[in-house]
Formats: sequence, structure tokens, C-alpha cells
Amino acid sequence: MPEYESRLHSAIRRMIERKMTVNSFVTHDGRMIHNVNGYNLTADQVLELDSKNQVTPWGIVEYVKHNF
Repeated sequence: MPEYESRLHSAIRRMIERKMTVNSFVTHDGRMIHNVNGYNLTADQVLELDSKNQVTPWGIVEYVKHNF
């Protein structure tokens, strides 16, 4: 991992390495959204999952199921 890589970039890189589909875009109001395996997550949500070591397909499904 390069030392200049942010926690968010590191988490997204690990998702891609795990063969997860990740598409990032900016909404009309300037928020960054990451569509991960069909679920829209904010950067804060990605970082929360990363801090719990749950940046996995199952971790994301469980997070969405319990938080939306």
C-alpha cells in the first residue's frame, strides 16, 4: 500500500481485489457515492465497514440489511 493512499482508497482497492463491483460517482449536490455490488454507500459508510473489517460482500449485505 502506498503511504499516500487514504483509508478510503485502501478500502476500495481491497474491495476491487476481492472481485467486488465498485463504481463511484458524485451526486448533483457534491456527495461521493460508491455503488458496491449494487448497494449505494457513502464514503463514511465504506470507512465504517472498513474499521470493522467488514469490507466483504457478506459484510456489506449485513450492513445494508441492518441500517436501512
